[in-house]
Amino acid sequence: MPAIVPGCIGLFDAMGHGNLGDAAIQDAVIANIKKRLPHAQIIGFSFVPDDTMARHSIPCYPITRHSRPSGHVDSRGSITSTLKSAFKLVPVLRALARPVAEALRESIFLVRSFKVLRDLDLLIISGGGQLCELWGGPWSHPYNLFKFSVLARLAGTRLYILNVGAEPLEVLREIHCSPR
Repeated sequence: MPAIVPGCIGLFDAMGHGNLGDAAIQDAVIANIKKRLPHAQIIGFSFVPDDTMARHSIPCYPITRHSRPSGHVDSRGSITSTLKSAFKLVPVLRALARPVAEALRESIFLVRSFKVLRDLDLLIISGGGQLCELWGGPWSHPYNLFKFSVLARLAGTRLYILNVGAEPLEVLREIHCSPR
């Protein structure tokens, strides 16, 4: 495997919710990257980009389309609000419009994320519990991992998985400590 001398490294984690364990892991990863590659630019991908930017002093992007910047305000007089009001009057249209709107929003988010990922040399998925379904089931964080793994592959960005936990301690105790 050829040596990697990245110019831009992305850190992907479920960080941003004030979990000090996740923050400590990211601080350690950032410190080790800076020690080994002092000129590399580091960016983050998290659930709460504003918190990650403040806590780790790195630029950050959302890992889900549901993330909103702290200054985000919905405008009530927008065309979106007008359409929502119209769809409420016709339930059949509302039922059809919702999945189409969700797919469109997800597609826009994926395109934006791809544009960021294609400028990276390396994406590191790090932090404990990355493969757990604790945060909303398999269509939540595991789906985010899948999306970013596929996008990194399509963008030609190397992907490393570092320090990833798979199950809560209770499940591991049942598996390894139960009498046979």
